[in-house]
Amino acid sequence: MHLDKVNLSKRLREFLKDAKINQVQMALEVARKQRVKYHQSQISRAVNGRYRERTRSLEVLCEYAGIDLKDFELKGIDSTSTDGPNAEIFAAVEKAWDRTPRGARILSRVILAVGRETT
Repeated sequence: MHLDKVNLSKRLREFLKDAKINQVQMALEVARKQRVKYHQSQISRAVNGRYRERTRSLEVLCEYAGIDLKDFELKGIDSTSTDGPNAEIFAAVEKAWDRTPRGARILSRVILAVGRETT
């Protein structure tokens, strides 16, 4: 299942701001509470939406922040299909997207604009 990275990363940034902690502090706290190795770079990737899929480290981070990943699952798209139009769309997005929230917004606008033109 693909995640809404833009809104999830926004929610993680809000958590850091509300908790008045930085990424290093969060990494240390997550590592202590979860008894796992956790590095600031993992926090940075999550906060900036630079991850490819739902991972255990992302789940641990969101659990610590009180964020339910189910709220950020993209619905209505069968992302598990490896053939047909879904695969072609996902391959194009993977190739075109620079993994930034800004890039996601721009690419989303382009896709939606094209969709409006074809209906």
